[in-house]
Amino acid sequence: MPAAKQITVRLPFLLPTRNEQDRMHFQEKKRLKDRIIAEFIAAGIRRGAAPMEFAEVTVWRNSARSPDYDGNVGSLKQLLDVIQPEGIMRFVNGQPKFPNPGGLGIILNDNIEHVVVRAEWVKAKPSEQYTLVRIKALDGIPVAA
Repeated sequence: MPAAKQITVRLPFLLPTRNEQDRMHFQEKKRLKDRIIAEFIAAGIRRGAAPMEFAEVTVWRNSARSPDYDGNVGSLKQLLDVIQPEGIMRFVNGQPKFPNPGGLGIILNDNIEHVVVRAEWVKAKPSEQYTLVRIKALDGIPVAA
């Protein structure tokens, strides 16, 4: 995969922080995931392309209040699930299930061997809050010296 491949999507809402997601009902988390999927599809991103084997995912939270570090990084959980593949179907209690239903398959995996994740914060007016996501293919994962 060439390193120049890049996808940028603007979500017109803030991703809930880790603490907010911890308090969400599982159906509310599913609605959030569906909303993220809808925004990617509206931006022209479709399932079916080969996933980026190595990627850098940078997310800018443009909000009036600065989140704490773990809240900002934790806000990416649903997003990272959305950009991974659905996975291989398996049977749970006799019912077919995907480990990551709705996954778009943009990145191969969200483990640290395949992705570098950066969560940034930008101060914004309350009326101008949104989330900007950039997913960029890499030739490999950078290794610290």
